[in-house]
Amino acid sequence: MRILSVILVILFPTSFLASGVYEEWVSVYSGEENTLDKVSNVVLDSQGNVYVVGYSYTGEIDHDICLVKYNNDGNEEWVATYDYEHDIATSLTIDNDDNVIVGGYSFVDIFTSSYTTIKYDNEGNELWSANYGSSGCEIHDICVDDSGNVYVTGEVAGSGGYKDYGTVKYDSEGNELWAVTYDGPDGLEDKAFAICVDGEGNVYVTGESNTETKKKDYCTVKYDSGGNEIWVARYNGPGNDDDSANCISLDSAGNVYVSGYSIGYGTKKDFCTIRYDSNGNEVWISRYNGLGEDDEVVDMWVNGESNVYVTGYSQGDATGYDYCTIKYTTNGHQLWVARYDGPSRDNDKPYSMFMDANGDIYVTGESKGDGTDYDYCTIKYDNGGMEMWNIRYDNGISDKDKA
Repeated sequence: MRILSVILVILFPTSFLASGVYEEWVSVYSGEENTLDKVSNVVLDSQGNVYVVGYSYTGEIDHDICLVKYNNDGNEEWVATYDYEHDIATSLTIDNDDNVIVGGYSFVDIFTSSYTTIKYDNEGNELWSANYGSSGCEIHDICVDDSGNVYVTGEVAGSGGYKDYGTVKYDSEGNELWAVTYDGPDGLEDKAFAICVDGEGNVYVTGESNTETKKKDYCTVKYDSGGNEIWVARYNGPGNDDDSANCISLDSAGNVYVSGYSIGYGTKKDFCTIRYDSNGNEVWISRYNGLGEDDEVVDMWVNGESNVYVTGYSQGDATGYDYCTIKYTTNGHQLWVARYDGPSRDNDKPYSMFMDANGDIYVTGESKGDGTDYDYCTIKYDNGGMEMWNIRYDNGISDKDKA
């Protein structure tokens, strides 16, 4: 029996007017065993083809990485699966030649797992696969540079039973060039959640690193193109409690931006966005404490003018979690805040954000509907933070639709 299907909804404007949008196509994928299929990531290539990656159960406990390609008319072109052990995809990227690179992990049991990285051409042929580590390893993010080198980061087993950052660079043929780990000053739990690379091949990772008080700090590390550590920047928020970064981005000047959540002094979790210069010096910090208690960033975008956009979920005033999107200037000043509370005045959580060539912002995620439980919900904002439209999707079968 199918528990959950992968459903992809593509939306296009009806005209160049801001008010019109319609559903162009919907595609549903159900794996061979007609059981649970779960999406982890979606990307577009240069031709408008859509790639969806996740994992698909092939039995009661076994599951494989599953990559599906759709053309821009919504027709399924091919399905590629990867079966090493129990395999889960967590991340996805495209290189300049429209090759598709999948990151995830494979495990035999809860104690034995390795990074898994797979490269496919645009016809679905596996070009190479690489595994790294053998214990407690999970990829959380992946990126590629202009030369086709592939970078992955996440968590690997460290000393004393704790996790460390683990970052690996492969060349375009899948050969491992280097692998580095980061163990925080107190030798406790460290997990990297995001990675990016600049034009010179310098690599930046961010995540969370535990201190001797067992509280987490933001921790951002820069490596040169050879994997040598250049600097480490840590941040402990005003609450002297947990702080966890899950987004990282660069601007053209080499400034580094990280965001996530940081517990404030009496405010619980707040949005917290930090800009560092290319040498790792803190330039500014912007925090946002919403209408309720917890607020957490899930995605970030930096435009060509070094304006910063973050989106996440923020507790409202008796409305559960709301979508919350903020624009900051290059100096960290808050320009606008846009919040969205769905029709049921219950939980609404975005998961990703995109900016088009006009500077308009698209935010998508899940939103509690009026009698429909959770629906897909996508919102478009103009560059001034005004909502241009929002559209919801309920598949009419499942009570939980999540974009």
